[in-house]
Amino acid sequence: MIIVFSGSVSGQNLNKGFEALAMYDYFQAKKIFEKKEKKSPSIAAFGLSVIYLRDDNPFHNLDSAYVKIVKSERKYKEEKEKAREKYAEKWKYTYDSILVLRQAVSSEMFKNVESENTELAYVRFIAAHPWAKELKQAKYSRDLLAFEKAEQSNTSHDYAHFLEKYPKSEFANLAKELFFRSQYAEQVESGTEEAFADFVTHYSYNPYVSEAEKELYKVATSDHTVLEYKRFIRKYPDNPHIEEAWQLLYRAYTRDFSLAKVEQFKKEFPDYPFMEELEREIYALNRLLLPYRKNGKWGYIDREGTVIIRPGFDGASLFNEGMAVVQLNGALGYIDALGDKIVEPIFADASAFKDGIAIVADEDDYYGIIDRTGLMILETDFEEIGEPSEGLFYVLTDEGYVFYDQSGKRAFQGVFDQVEAFEEGTAVVIQNEKYLVIDKQGRVVLEREEKITRFGSGFLFGDEDSTFIVALSGDTLFSGEAVRFGPQTGTYIPYVEQDKVGFVNENGEIKIEPQFASYPNVLLFGQFKNGYAKMLDERSGKYGLIDTTGQWKVAPRYQDISYYSDIFAAKRNEYWEFFDSGMNRVWNRRFALAESFSGPTAVVMDENRYGLFGRKGEFVLPPEYDEIIEVTSDLLRIHDDNGFRIYDKSGKLKLPHAYSRVELILPGILRLFREDKMEYYLIENDCIIEPVE
Repeated sequence: MIIVFSGSVSGQNLNKGFEALAMYDYFQAKKIFEKKEKKSPSIAAFGLSVIYLRDDNPFHNLDSAYVKIVKSERKYKEEKEKAREKYAEKWKYTYDSILVLRQAVSSEMFKNVESENTELAYVRFIAAHPWAKELKQAKYSRDLLAFEKAEQSNTSHDYAHFLEKYPKSEFANLAKELFFRSQYAEQVESGTEEAFADFVTHYSYNPYVSEAEKELYKVATSDHTVLEYKRFIRKYPDNPHIEEAWQLLYRAYTRDFSLAKVEQFKKEFPDYPFMEELEREIYALNRLLLPYRKNGKWGYIDREGTVIIRPGFDGASLFNEGMAVVQLNGALGYIDALGDKIVEPIFADASAFKDGIAIVADEDDYYGIIDRTGLMILETDFEEIGEPSEGLFYVLTDEGYVFYDQSGKRAFQGVFDQVEAFEEGTAVVIQNEKYLVIDKQGRVVLEREEKITRFGSGFLFGDEDSTFIVALSGDTLFSGEAVRFGPQTGTYIPYVEQDKVGFVNENGEIKIEPQFASYPNVLLFGQFKNGYAKMLDERSGKYGLIDTTGQWKVAPRYQDISYYSDIFAAKRNEYWEFFDSGMNRVWNRRFALAESFSGPTAVVMDENRYGLFGRKGEFVLPPEYDEIIEVTSDLLRIHDDNGFRIYDKSGKLKLPHAYSRVELILPGILRLFREDKMEYYLIENDCIIEPVE
């Protein structure tokens, strides 16, 4: 009975506690629950937690509410089933009631944590409230604050610390990426070859190791020299760019291209990993590659017509220094003799390679320089670039003209208003309205106010009254009054001084004193051919031919005269006739125009049409052609109503077809076009070649 009575009293007291709580008599309720907490800890702690949770009483304290609800939940689990049933029946107090109140306490506490918004506050909340519905948000907010802190410092140490604390965070993957990135940046900050090599060796787990290997390759070969590529290949054989290094070593080695140089490379580098391709390239280059077209696409054949590079290009040029310009989709690039694209087609214009480099242009007509490795020596940033000559080329910059070497570096610091290419170690330039001759170091070796032009190994300058040719030493080689010189195409160069014609050699030495009368275009037509030159005699006003001593070989008897031959053509009495070396008329034939004999025939004109006249005094080809032009020393291009035909000088038709175009593209090779078809004619072999698949 004592137990029952006690229980009854206890229940009555708890009733009063809940009744007081319902009437907001927090003092009485708190007093009762505290008194009953020892005997009925679960339900009494629950009531106290409610009091502490509510903010309408002086006892409001979230920490206390948390402590009591945690105690209530723990003690409830220790209660016997009979007591739990009693609680449920009398006060509807169940485990679910505890969970609801516990969540309410957690939610209120989370509001304070959010207000504080620190990593530590979220860490404490997560540890103390593993049941809270705000747990996911708390973890996200905790991780975000921690990640932002690491991101602000942006060091591999802080990212690693973050990952160590929160390995399952939503930010873990991003933190890992930033850890690897910052670790890479920290280790290679110096940008040296040693730094990149060390990173590759010691941080193989870092995904940026591939970037390090790429940068190591770039830094180790930054000058793109043979020595650098060779050293890289030997020192870093496991680098993924090793094959590219081998290929660029070959291109750099053969910048001064020749087949002998290619063979030398093959001998020096027997471990070259692309030896089979090299052998095929040597084979192709030895075969002489010629562009050909099939079904609108271009490829290359050899002199036997065998297809070496199958058609795949929209346009194709001849090979030069082992490279050819090709066109794809309207853009130009370069291929080697295997047809491999060494330089991708991205340019609007592209020149043939010379001295290991080529000039290219973008669609805005800005020029740059590219080398055989495909490296842009100079980007397409310039309005003008001169052709390479003796290892140097000029570039027009915003300052003026400057000179660069083949590596793309300034050859010297001079800036000029106008320039010419280097020749025999010197260049003529203009600077501050003065003409200068400079050497390859940019030093001035000759300076004049008057215009300077190159003349042989010396330099020509002068004014309206005087003309001089001087050597680099400053010694005067020639001086005269108001002299005009002809083209420097032979050992005897015509010049006119005071309306008299004489000749000098390329050193400015007078070979024939000025004594012959000047005539229209004398500097062009008065050049020596076959050992004789056409001159005008002042007294008779007639033309003849002189020899290299200045003596008349053919006396000046003619109104005009062609070049010297054993049977030469001359104009007399308004018509052209033929004469022998004794100046005797050979045939009783007159022409509107005639050239001297070259081989078995001579070109003549009769009634505005051209023909071939033979040594027997007959027409080998009748005068019925629009044009007869010498394309080689042995062949003539003759044009009629059907097009161009090829004859030899004896008047024999060499090819059966008429062509729309005929070009001498290489010594001994003609390119012929007819009916959208292209052929090659090998003069020495006397044969036409077409592609053979």
